Amino acid sequence: MAYTLDAVLEKYATYGYFQKRTLLVCCLAVLVGSPQVSILVFIASTVTWHCAEIGTGMSSEKGRCDLYQSGQCSPVFDNHGNHTAGNINAEFGLLCEHATDGSIAQSMHFAGALLGCLCAGWYSDVYGRLRAILVGVVIMVCGSLWTTAAHSFWSFALSRFVVGTGGMWSGIVMMVLVSECVEKETRAHTTSVLSCSMSVGMATTSFIAYYFRDSWRMLFLVLTILSALSGVIIWLFTEESPRWLLTNGHYSTLKSQLERWARCKNKEIPVEALDSIQSWACGEDDDQAAAKISLSSLWSGRLRRALLALLFCWAMVCFISYGVLLNVEHVGGSIYVSFFAIALVPVPFNYMAIFILEKIGRIPGLFWSFLLAGICTGLCAVSITSMQSETGSTSSAHSLASQWLLLFSVLAKATATVAFSALYTYSPELFPTAIRTSGLGMCTFVSRFGGVAAPLVIAWGNHHPAMPYVIFSICACASATAICRLPETKGKKSPQTMDDVSRLFTVVGRED
Repeated sequence: MAYTLDAVLEKYATYGYFQKRTLLVCCLAVLVGSPQVSILVFIASTVTWHCAEIGTGMSSEKGRCDLYQSGQCSPVFDNHGNHTAGNINAEFGLLCEHATDGSIAQSMHFAGALLGCLCAGWYSDVYGRLRAILVGVVIMVCGSLWTTAAHSFWSFALSRFVVGTGGMWSGIVMMVLVSECVEKETRAHTTSVLSCSMSVGMATTSFIAYYFRDSWRMLFLVLTILSALSGVIIWLFTEESPRWLLTNGHYSTLKSQLERWARCKNKEIPVEALDSIQSWACGEDDDQAAAKISLSSLWSGRLRRALLALLFCWAMVCFISYGVLLNVEHVGGSIYVSFFAIALVPVPFNYMAIFILEKIGRIPGLFWSFLLAGICTGLCAVSITSMQSETGSTSSAHSLASQWLLLFSVLAKATATVAFSALYTYSPELFPTAIRTSGLGMCTFVSRFGGVAAPLVIAWGNHHPAMPYVIFSICACASATAICRLPETKGKKSPQTMDDVSRLFTVVGRED
């Protein structure tokens, strides 16, 4: 009987102690790294200020800016608002026409994530998942230290680029690692749990930002120390992916690993099963040569349009998800409370994603989550327009429209989270093992273009508050249409060759 790695994992080394330990360690690393993504919501938010020479009597922002630009105004920042103390806008003097420069720093973070996506996939496919994760953590820690010491805005922005590179570098490889350590029935569970840890980490940003609201430098120093500790824990308690070991011919290490995992289940792997896996790893299987493929193989005539649809969905889900979260300043009320609500609500929806993906499948789950996200963001645009008509300002914290806006923002984030979790589960199931991390890296690389665009669109919302939500709604509905071009992977074996990928499309009649 010929055994595959999937068959051995399912029969002898199912989800056990070592896989759970790997998942727990990766969740811890994601938990402490997530605040780096969204912390600028608090430390780069709008500040209130007045001219020392005039006092608080001049309410016209244009008048204050004219005096400031002519050198006749020394700005004094109010420390009585919800989120003005410990602010980079105050420290670096980002006022008037530079008041939205904080969005540039946020976009720089996502631009760094582009580089991380581009490099991490190749590096982990060549040198291994574990080593790639550790390299990403080191890059993030170095960037975070630079942020702590930054003494100009552009130094700060460049440091965010480095942090984004390291954070995404390690993040996408951790997602692949936890999915490759388990049998196919458990993949959706492990990737959704890892996504939940990111949501929890995002939500804790509110508490961290509030506690260190008087010193953003101390805040980043604490985040740096936590990230460094997580790297040490990963180094001590995480193992290499068995699928990477198999694909790269490290059979002795793979055999030892599988035997230990099986012993935890009080089972013993038969010699013939290990020999069958060894024959593939050592090149005795005819299919191994076919498995040595490159990403360019995915751009063949039959698969090109489907891959483009997948990449479009990745860009849009990142654009919508981060756009709704980072636009929290326009929701009204306490920025800490509103951010916590929007950031935390994905946790139950990540678990719901597990149920949805296993019950109705990957493609129907993606379609409905994108469609509902489009409806919710459209209702956000209606609510914020209503706030303007009621109060003349989008900052009213107590209007009914503001409460509706918070509700629809929470629902939009929740449905976008289901789509994000589904894509992270679905995409690795679509790529052959030899380029699985590179394939997921390509997807997350493209998604970061959406992340780069989100803060810039939100800055546009300072002049047209409803416009960002209108754009989010259109993009979500377009993604729901695009996802229909892709094949279902629920319950199917992980593809090893391009022929396996082609068969996925052939079964559903989607060969182009």
